[in-house]
Amino acid sequence: MLHWGAFANIEDRTSCAEGIPPLVESFFDSDEREREDLAPHLPADLQYLHKVFIILLHAMVAMGKTNLPLKNCNALVLRSLISIFDSQLLKLAASSPSALGESTTDYSQTRWGSWTDVTDSLQLSCARVHIMVFHFFAHPTNPGPDIDGFSRLYSLCVGLIEAATIMTMTDQTSLPAVSQSFIDRTIALAGFSILRLVRSSLAPHLDLAVGKKAYLCAIEFLQNVSLQQGDIGLRTALIMKDLWNSNRVFRRRDGRIEPLALRLRTRLSMSISYDMFWYWREEFGNMRNPYNSEEAPLPSSDDAQPDTPCELSSTPCELSSTHKTYHFANRQSQCIHRSHYKKSRTPPCRCKSLYPNLTPILSILSCQIRL
Repeated sequence: MLHWGAFANIEDRTSCAEGIPPLVESFFDSDEREREDLAPHLPADLQYLHKVFIILLHAMVAMGKTNLPLKNCNALVLRSLISIFDSQLLKLAASSPSALGESTTDYSQTRWGSWTDVTDSLQLSCARVHIMVFHFFAHPTNPGPDIDGFSRLYSLCVGLIEAATIMTMTDQTSLPAVSQSFIDRTIALAGFSILRLVRSSLAPHLDLAVGKKAYLCAIEFLQNVSLQQGDIGLRTALIMKDLWNSNRVFRRRDGRIEPLALRLRTRLSMSISYDMFWYWREEFGNMRNPYNSEEAPLPSSDDAQPDTPCELSSTPCELSSTHKTYHFANRQSQCIHRSHYKKSRTPPCRCKSLYPNLTPILSILSCQIRL
């Protein structure tokens, strides 16, 4: 029973972190009824996470029915759904094991069996980020940005990264060493959301210093999640660093800067991250974005080498001027050699795994998603 509950939660969050729609027909028919019958027999921490991810998957399905691939999707319906599902998650916060005093508060006593106790609030915040980022799917000028919604998303992203950083600084917790891919990718998603917002017209309404610090902490977190040179954690950190220092990201050929506009819109909440990967590929990788057929990309950066993120150990980045460095256990990820990337032309993400052939799934969902 315990293994079933853990597997069900892993299945739910993995589909979300990959940007793949859930199998709706099986999920909302017998599968969900079976889950609800078995859920009361699970430990309190798994019951809680089960409720969190059920709400998240309901949200993904509902959002997918709003014609997300279209730039002129119904923004009012989209914002209503965001508010509904975010409110449901907020109500769950009061029933979390940590809020009820049922979690392991002494991190030195944390075992694998109670690991979810420590991260229950963190995973709830991750789920909220995946719902709130759907604000980016609304047209940036018609009807225009939801200032209140984006402000709450900004605060949520900063809070999530700060919480992960605090847990990382606790030696006994060692969050990067055991972090789930759902958390890793949501940290990156939160960082990319912060970058979009601080470059947008909403910047005067935001605390930019706090956002910059959180962005740096997200890069640091992903570096320490890395297990070997060139893996997705380290590459994502390098891409985030390059994009922060870029003065051409989000810029169109006519000079307009549109940080709130999405070009890649077919990967649900993860569309924001994948769109940022393509911004990096266009500027630093000499690649043309296949999702941006309406206008030609800007010329690539003259200082960049194709398919090669800049080194963290190279010329000090402007990011590090006010950044407080946190020393984590895994430091080998700090060293990376350009020769590693020169041997392979693979772009800085796992193309074959992150861009699978979704035709079978999409045919089941009867969704018109252009790949």
